Amino acid sequence: MQIVKIRFGRYLLFAGFILLFVSCVTCMILLNSRSAVAADNIYVDLPLDHPSYQMCRNMINLGAITPRAGQTFAPFEKITAEEWNYALQRIGNHLGRVIPQAARFTSDHEISGHSMLLRLHSFVDDTCGLGSLNRLDNTRISAFFLLEHCLLAYIND
Repeated sequence: MQIVKIRFGRYLLFAGFILLFVSCVTCMILLNSRSAVAADNIYVDLPLDHPSYQMCRNMINLGAITPRAGQTFAPFEKITAEEWNYALQRIGNHLGRVIPQAARFTSDHEISGHSMLLRLHSFVDDTCGLGSLNRLDNTRISAFFLLEHCLLAYIND
């Protein structure tokens, strides 16, 4: 009976070491994985509860929004032609559509809220429900919201 107790104790100790080892390996994998982090600031200038994350959720998930220097979103700064064209390219790739050249900007001087809306009309059949917006400006958040809204219109069709 004494031999059985000693063997059982050894097996139990061995099983404990295996459990400890597996737990340590799992912990290391989860700590080093970026996908295991539940909440992470994507942009350093916006808190996690900022409405921009909800307004442009699909654009962020597609990688269509490029961060500015220092990983900032800069929602109220003027959008550049390069950022607009890159976002259109990512949307086109996601939808499997070719975005016409008429929807792109060649220089930053052309960009205004009205011109962005006109550029979208060149490849979107309807107005995306945004034709009545009079106060559309040339900020990044307005541009990305406009693209997001039209993107959702295509996905839901």
